[in-house]
Amino acid sequence: MPEMDGLTFLGRLREIFRFAELPVVMLSTETRSVVRSAAELQGALWVSKPFKSDELLKIVEFAMNPTGATVGGEDV
Repeated sequence: MPEMDGLTFLGRLREIFRFAELPVVMLSTETRSVVRSAAELQGALWVSKPFKSDELLKIVEFAMNPTGATVGGEDV
């Protein structure tokens, strides 16, 4: 992102009331410390690159329904 990194964007997004609970899935090659920082910004899920499409689908479905997401009958 040219203007800011993903964590800065996520932090600013969380400051906006209507987006405070918006599910966020981040895709990156970043390190565990960045993943930890994202988690501290309330609920960003993380997918490391490279990833498989079925892995991403499971994470997105979980983000949309964290209390019982399933994919093809399997728990996420």
